[in-house]
Amino acid sequence: MPVLLLLFLFLASCSDNLTYNEATPHISIEIVSPHSDTVILAGDSIAFEANIKPSHSGVKTYWSINSRPNPYPGWKTTECFSSTGIYNAKFYAVDKFDDTLSSSNLTINVSTIPVCNRSIGLEFSYGSSIFTWHCDSIYTYRFLLRDKKGSILKDSTLRESSLQFGKALPSDYWEISITATNSFGFKTELDSAWSAP
Repeated sequence: MPVLLLLFLFLASCSDNLTYNEATPHISIEIVSPHSDTVILAGDSIAFEANIKPSHSGVKTYWSINSRPNPYPGWKTTECFSSTGIYNAKFYAVDKFDDTLSSSNLTINVSTIPVCNRSIGLEFSYGSSIFTWHCDSIYTYRFLLRDKKGSILKDSTLRESSLQFGKALPSDYWEISITATNSFGFKTELDSAWSAP
């Protein structure tokens, strides 16, 4: 009788139709060259690579970017992000019973560099100097004003696209540098120099 029981257990363990109990794998997604960040410029490409630990034999793997209706297979993929927005890269593994073992998500933020009018306006009002500039959206601005020796007269971080300088400017020469930064950290530099007429 024990021999029959051992034979039954051996045959059952070789069957592909019986369920099995394997540990749920841990899946991680890494970004490989050329970028290592999840914030990129529109038009850039990202190469993704997935790792499954412990590795499983006979596992089918798929990628889906923003719930693409036809996901594509493989451990690695490269995607070009042509327009701005927030994208979700999803990797999942399917076992031989078409059950999803596990999945992993990675969010990609695609932005543009701030676009600004290259000129900085200057007006005078009651002894104050008013500087104005224009960018295509709301950003933070670092405003830097220097005299001809390079000494800093004003260094401010602003959310507005103008600044009123309450005292008289140097009489012969001054420089303005404005750094516009969007919410993803991309920057544009504006520079102007004036001299007294």
